[in-house]
Amino acid sequence: MKLQRRQPEPPSQHLRQSPPPPPFASTPQRHHASHATNTTETTWTVRQLVYVAAWCFIVFCSTTLSVVADVFLDDAPAFPLLPTVVVATCAAAAAAYISALLGCCVHPAGSFQLYQPFAGGARFVTIQAFGYYILTTSQVVVLSFATGFDPNVSATHGLISITGLAALVANIMILASIFTFDPAEAKGQADHHGLVIDLLEKVSKSPNRETTLVTIFTIAQLGLCCVGEQFSWVGNVSALVVGAFHAINGYIMHFVVGYRFTPGYRLFMPCPGTKSQALAQGAAWLVYFVTLYGAGFLWYVGEAAPPIAHVALGSGCLLSSVGLILFTRLAKFHTEPAYDSVTSYGCIVLTITSTLFASVVVLLSALLMLTEVETHIRYGLEFCQMLSSFFILIITPCTNMLGKVLHGPSFHLFQPFKGGMDFVMLQAAGWACYGFALLFQTLQLSSSTNSDGTAPGTYHWIFLEAVLALMAQVFVHSSLRTFRADATDAKAHSDSPHHEVNGLRKILTVVVNGELVTAFLCAACALALRIVVDVAELRWDQTPFPRTAVLLLAVLLYACATPLAHLSGRHYGIPLFRPFDGSGMYVALQSIGWTIYALSLLMILVSWIVRDGSYDVSGGPSHLVNQRPMFVATSFGVAQFIPLVLVSISVVVESIQVSRAQKTKGFATQAFEAILRAEQVLLKADHATDVDRRRELDALIQELRTTSMSLRISASPARERFPSPAKSSATSTIEQDTDEDSTDDASRHFAVAIIIVLMSMASLAAYVSGAFWTTVMPLYGVGCATAALAIVTTSCVALHTGYGYSLHGHSGRYTYLMPFVGGTPFVLRQALGWMSYTVCAVLTIAVAIERRSNPVALVLAGVASVVAQFSLLESIPCFDAKSFQHKRKTFLQSNSAALVATFTFLGSFVFAHLYGRFREQTFGVEEHDDGDATLRVARAHMVPLVVTGVSMTFAIPLTLMALRARMTNLEGSETSDGDNAADHPLSHLGVKRRLLRDILLAVDSIVFALSLSIPAGILYIAYFLLHSLSASTRNHMSFNLTSLAHSWGIIMLVIGTLLAFSLAFPVI
Repeated sequence: MKLQRRQPEPPSQHLRQSPPPPPFASTPQRHHASHATNTTETTWTVRQLVYVAAWCFIVFCSTTLSVVADVFLDDAPAFPLLPTVVVATCAAAAAAYISALLGCCVHPAGSFQLYQPFAGGARFVTIQAFGYYILTTSQVVVLSFATGFDPNVSATHGLISITGLAALVANIMILASIFTFDPAEAKGQADHHGLVIDLLEKVSKSPNRETTLVTIFTIAQLGLCCVGEQFSWVGNVSALVVGAFHAINGYIMHFVVGYRFTPGYRLFMPCPGTKSQALAQGAAWLVYFVTLYGAGFLWYVGEAAPPIAHVALGSGCLLSSVGLILFTRLAKFHTEPAYDSVTSYGCIVLTITSTLFASVVVLLSALLMLTEVETHIRYGLEFCQMLSSFFILIITPCTNMLGKVLHGPSFHLFQPFKGGMDFVMLQAAGWACYGFALLFQTLQLSSSTNSDGTAPGTYHWIFLEAVLALMAQVFVHSSLRTFRADATDAKAHSDSPHHEVNGLRKILTVVVNGELVTAFLCAACALALRIVVDVAELRWDQTPFPRTAVLLLAVLLYACATPLAHLSGRHYGIPLFRPFDGSGMYVALQSIGWTIYALSLLMILVSWIVRDGSYDVSGGPSHLVNQRPMFVATSFGVAQFIPLVLVSISVVVESIQVSRAQKTKGFATQAFEAILRAEQVLLKADHATDVDRRRELDALIQELRTTSMSLRISASPARERFPSPAKSSATSTIEQDTDEDSTDDASRHFAVAIIIVLMSMASLAAYVSGAFWTTVMPLYGVGCATAALAIVTTSCVALHTGYGYSLHGHSGRYTYLMPFVGGTPFVLRQALGWMSYTVCAVLTIAVAIERRSNPVALVLAGVASVVAQFSLLESIPCFDAKSFQHKRKTFLQSNSAALVATFTFLGSFVFAHLYGRFREQTFGVEEHDDGDATLRVARAHMVPLVVTGVSMTFAIPLTLMALRARMTNLEGSETSDGDNAADHPLSHLGVKRRLLRDILLAVDSIVFALSLSIPAGILYIAYFLLHSLSASTRNHMSFNLTSLAHSWGIIMLVIGTLLAFSLAFPVI
């Protein structure tokens, strides 16, 4: 007989569960059982306490921010009204989520879930419905007010405060509803029945609850449309919320109710059954998309929309929702696979849909070009036109995906130059038209309108895009009918691992494939577009030419070329991601090629940043001079062939090596199989003696040794001529394998060292160039520093993750985050490397934000970058996996995450404090100057804010990891305390440990609540920094940044001090 507990056990008990005591146990055993029960209750109480503390803190922050936004309403736009309201809204939503998590802790495991609409009893459902209704309504109202707020119009105070208090009441109701939850009614096991209970029980089961949610959302859409019809100033926000609800309704009905809970329902049903079903489906989805278009149209039009438009939008929402509900819930679908219908009607339906969207684009283009339309209505029609053009571009790839259903495994989504001549030609024509359609779509997006809202002569781009996209759809549709699976395997003999690669002709036959040819075609198209840009600048100076759009397409083609060339090696067993692995030539060429590729893309990005947002992708520092050099875009396009050629050569070299290795492995395998067969034959022969069997095996081994294509399966010839009598053959084989491994590691380390030397020279050269340029042109110095930091970051991350894991990944001990682990030499070098990288990053961020001449900081950053890379390079071979064999971890190893988080918090505070003092003593005179002195002071205040914000993004996950480990350790210590203090429950040691545990739990609760507030604070500061440099807020900028810096520093100091206290208290 076993004792049964009424209270269900929490999930944490399954990790440390002891068998129940017998019914006639002694007194100590009974005390141990009772102590285990108390431990469980204490653990759950601790988690509830942590969630309640976090809920209280977040609700307080939400309400306080709402009141603050209401008080400083008149100071907008100097006061950031919109980000404050958004942060308050996010905090209110986070409080509701924490209430749900608390419900999972309070109630038995599995009974309370985060998603359980209409389940849990009548009281629970009623309070939850009112709570979420008040919360949603209040937040929609306050967001509408903040979005449409006009600082030139006098506003009435009190609305934001009232909505904040309404959110507080709603969160209190949601929290109180948790304690009215009934697990029995949630599972449908209630003893009492009634009309309401039976109704809730039916509604709480899927798909009835999803259908009820769609009905509620539809009613909310009708209410919002009525509000938009009565009050025109909230029309755009009302249309946006209605569109969001409309998209959610479509997702629920199609993916949840239909695909998950309706038998026979499929995501793509071109012919669902009868003609009436097909007509109902088409009508429902047609009204759905038209309503979605209408929501976007009203969102763009705003107050200028007529009131009848909102009534039409609500009617469309009602009709589409009712149509989808009727079609999904009442129609009968066939449960057998419907490949025949997809084969017969799938591509046809997609082509007809593409034709309809193209017709919409053409008709709207003609309407906008031939008629005079008001500005707001023009914007709405342009949005509908652009949405239709995007839908056309999406349909063509979806049609190509249907080839997988039509032809099975023989069809691949990307198989250039395979599948037959007709298929290849039609696919080439289709994707060529698709590429030109993308070009014209880019030209349309880059075309500007006049000040009066008209755009004469710009709609022909989107007209051409629609026509070409429709032609692409027709070509791709036709190509699927001409695909031949037998033509795909025509070159299968060349891809065989036993096919030897010798000679240039055989190399081209094996290595050159569709991906490689496509990569060079993309690069050639990019170069042609750059030549067109240069010729246009020379010959068409007086004619407007969309230079930015054409260059943007050239950059996209170049960005796709090199990855395609690397992808071409997948047919020969080359993994897509194998950093610092492979032959030496492959590693060197890949590293240099990808480095040049990344630097070229980074140069384009830096060129855009330096030109203050005017997107210039021609490449090179041509913007530094007044006269642009001739054919600068073409020169940069030719230079972009370098990484493509290097990566292609590396793939060719590695393909040859892999092919030969596979062939050698095949010969060796066949030889071993021959040996085994011969040995079995000799063993089966009764008349064979040991001498005969030995003679036969010696002959076979000698044949293997003399075969040039076999592997080295025996010792080297030198060792055979000079054998060591003191060592056995097994020992010599082990030593040979060890020597080979060490030789491979040494050669790999040498190749990586060469790459790191090149990367270090590149980063140092970039920093030194930035130091020279920062005195002449600070913006270009910032660009060089940013490029150098990107190089250093890539190098350090690749060393730690790629090279380290490839060298020590087999041990199972090497991980991406392991501070104070791996042996003392490894830890010291890693600490030096990452500290140097931190110094380099901080100096670069400071120079980039201040945008002033500071060559000393850039030179120091260059030196720190070199030290960081070489320290990390030398630390990888020093990693000692044997250090993990110690059963007892040291204090540093046990609290590594908490220590790093503590150093980050305190280091951020110290840096912010010292940097502020340094700026005040060094450049304090600038505060009294005129001109841009205020802007320079504000940028100086931004530096500690940005640095601490970046450091917090790394410190918060470490803090949460430390708190989770602390909770696990506390659970273990509670169990051990119950074992040790069983005879003396009120001993002095037990009281001290319980007091220590309670103090640590209180500290952890405070740290957890503060950590949850940091992401919202980071978003708030980011928005403030991005919008604080306008002319209207420049006078208030210095005071606001100073206040933010001091407040942020205090928060960092509090969290760091609490973490340090929680670490030091157990030791003391």
